[in-house]
Amino acid sequence: MKSISLLAHKLITTRKRGALVALLLFSLAARSSAEGILGGELNFEIGGESRWFTDSPAFADQFDGFQNSFLIEAEWYRSFGGGDWEITAKPFYRQDFQDADRTHFDLRELHLRTWRDWGSLTLGLQKIFWGVTESQHLVDIINQTDLVESPDGEDKLGQPMVQLTLTPTWGTLDFFVLPYFRERTFPGAEGRLRTPLQVSEDSIFENDREDEHTDFAFRYSHYFGAFDVGLSYFHGTSREPFLIAAIDTDSGSIELVPYHPIIDQFGLDLQYTAGGWLWKLEAIARDTKQDTYTAITGGFEYTFVGIADSAWDLGTLLELHFDSEGNSSNNPFNNDVFVGFRFAANDSVDTNLLVGMVYDIRRYTQFYRAEFSRRLGQNFTIEAEFQGTANVHSDDPFKAFEQDNFLSLTITRFF
Repeated sequence: MKSISLLAHKLITTRKRGALVALLLFSLAARSSAEGILGGELNFEIGGESRWFTDSPAFADQFDGFQNSFLIEAEWYRSFGGGDWEITAKPFYRQDFQDADRTHFDLRELHLRTWRDWGSLTLGLQKIFWGVTESQHLVDIINQTDLVESPDGEDKLGQPMVQLTLTPTWGTLDFFVLPYFRERTFPGAEGRLRTPLQVSEDSIFENDREDEHTDFAFRYSHYFGAFDVGLSYFHGTSREPFLIAAIDTDSGSIELVPYHPIIDQFGLDLQYTAGGWLWKLEAIARDTKQDTYTAITGGFEYTFVGIADSAWDLGTLLELHFDSEGNSSNNPFNNDVFVGFRFAANDSVDTNLLVGMVYDIRRYTQFYRAEFSRRLGQNFTIEAEFQGTANVHSDDPFKAFEQDNFLSLTITRFF
C-alpha cells in the first residue's frame, strides 16, 4: 500500500510543468486517431479564461487588472472483459500567466473498476462527491479542494483510494481506504484571492505518518419513498487545515503554516422531493482531540416549471447555515442565510443562470456569486462568473478578499 501511495504522490504532486505538460496533453488530445490506438473512447476540451479584478490589489506583490490562463482536460474511458472491467483517466492542466502557483497539473481520475453482481471494486485516483445543498457541502470530505482552480471549493484534486461498493436491496454501502493525503493548494504571493500572509508549503500534521496516514470512510445511501438519505463516517487527516502564524526561519518573515489534525466526522445528507419542492439538509459532527464541532446547512429549492407557458424553469433557493463555533469557526459560512435563484431556459443551447447571495446574520457581510453558461454552436461553450463582497466586517474571513471582486469569462472548445 505504501508503494502505491508513493507512486500516486509522484504522479499528482508535480507542479509547474509549464508548456511541456500542456504540449503533451495537447498532442494526446489532438490525435483524432487516438481511439484507434488506445481503444475505448477519448474526449477532451481546451479552454481560455480571463478574470477581471475590478479593484486594485490589497497587497504589494499582487497583480492588477486581468488574470489570463488556459486549460486542457481530457477523459479516456475503455471497458473490457465483456463489460465487467473498465479503466478511466482524466488528466487536467492549467497554465496561468499571472500567478505561477495557479499553474498546475493533476490527475483528477485514473482508476480501474470491476463490476460484479454484488457491486463494484475500484482502485486508483477518483473524485467522490457527497452532498445535496447548494451553498456549501458540509459532508463532502473525501477529496481535497483545488483552491487555486476556483475559490468556490467545487473543484477537487484526485484522491488515491480503494473503494468497495456493495448493493444489497436495502441500500448502497461504500467503503473507502485512502492511503495518501493531498495538501490544499493556495495562491502564490502574486496571486489574487489570497490571505494577507503567505501560506507555507510545509504543513504540520497531528499524526506522525503525516501525509502517508491511511484514512478510512464509509457511506450508506438509500431512498425511502420521497426521501433520499446518506449517512457517512470519516476517520483521518482533516482536509480543511488550520492556518497558524509562524516565523519562517529562512527569511525571518511571518507566514501561515497549515495544520492538519486527525478527525472523526459523522455526516447526514437528506433530501425530500414533493412536486416542485426540494427540501435539503446536510449536518456533521466532527471530533478532534481539542473539541467537538457541529454544523448544519438546510433549506429548500422550489421550481416554477414552464413560466408563462414557456419552456423556462425558475428555481428559488433558501438555505440557512449554523455552526457551533460561531464567528471563531474555520468555516466562513457559520451563521448565514443563502438566497438565490436558478434559471434554466431548456433550449437547444442549454442556457443556465445561477445567482446567489450569502448574508452573515451577525457581521452583516454579504457575499455574491453568479454563474452563467450556454453552448455556442456544437463544439463551444461560454461561461461567465461573478464573485464579490460588500459591507465586509473587519473581523470577517472575507476581509482579506474585499478587494478581489472579479468577473470571469471562459470559452471552451470540445473535441
